[in-house]
Amino acid sequence: MAGDSHVVVQPLQRRDPPMLGDVMIRGRLATSDAGIVYAGQLVDQQVAVVVLNQGAETDSFGRARFGTAVAALVDDGVVVASDSSADIAPWVAVRAATWGDALAMAQRVLAPVTLDEVAPVGIVCGPDFRPHWYRRRGVGRLRVWPLPWPSVLSSAGRWTVVAAFGLMVAIAAIALWIATLVFDTQPPAPPPPTPAPITRPVPSTSGIPLPTQSPSIPPIV
Repeated sequence: MAGDSHVVVQPLQRRDPPMLGDVMIRGRLATSDAGIVYAGQLVDQQVAVVVLNQGAETDSFGRARFGTAVAALVDDGVVVASDSSADIAPWVAVRAATWGDALAMAQRVLAPVTLDEVAPVGIVCGPDFRPHWYRRRGVGRLRVWPLPWPSVLSSAGRWTVVAAFGLMVAIAAIALWIATLVFDTQPPAPPPPTPAPITRPVPSTSGIPLPTQSPSIPPIV
């Protein structure tokens, strides 16, 4: 396991994290009953990221043994990042010259979780021991906020984002200018038509007899 000749970096699966902290996840190196080993990159160096899986992270004793093993790696000076918060699956990123060395260090922190490093006492017989959660090999809880952007962007990536934003602003400005020209060049709307005056017909008086005045009667004295 000292070289990379037999180590294959497998593609990430749908639930795998794209980043853990400042470490960019590139692919999978291995899986076990206790966790998942990822191939990662931190700035300009390759690192291996060891994460407890969905089953192991629920075991408080397993988490404690994992933390003890990580502390031993810290003393060796190979740990570049880690997170053991209670609300997520604990993980550690270790510096490795080759992926083979990375798998060896991953085994150092994962073996205590499942008690694989405990030497058998007496004659080995009977059924093998495995934790009750060993079938839960899915990705554990991970922190997806705050997002890692823009710390992971390279210089070229930043210029690409700036250029894309400038292009969007230019397109919006051109669209606004065209809309202004369209509305300014349209002819004014004609005024509404004036309604014609309404004439009411005068009734005719022809054929209608006029009232006659009755003769005056002299007063009686």
